[in-house]
Amino acid sequence: MPKYLLLMYNEKMEMPTNPTPEQIENGIKPWRDYISPLKEKGSFVSANPVLWEGKMLTEKGIEDYKPQKIDLGGYMIITAKDMNEAIEIAKQSPHSIMKSGPTTIRKIEEVLI
Repeated sequence: MPKYLLLMYNEKMEMPTNPTPEQIENGIKPWRDYISPLKEKGSFVSANPVLWEGKMLTEKGIEDYKPQKIDLGGYMIITAKDMNEAIEIAKQSPHSIMKSGPTTIRKIEEVLI
């Protein structure tokens, strides 16, 4: 089955500086509830948030990464029979439901090396 990459961009990140265990669980639970059925169905491959700290390699050299107004918040790799099914899976994500920002859906081309 084809793989699809979901790139989830954040327009706003409202996270407490020092979250309590309850705040962390409240943030993780919707994702756990979303991913569990995808795992059972065999559609989930992987997912992770990305951190704001980083470096950027440019023609000028290596610079500290500076978050943008709309910035990559995380990614997810899924399997789906086609683009339409991948879109439906993306629509059900907490990211989409909470209207956190846009999600791009891209088919992954498998390359054998």
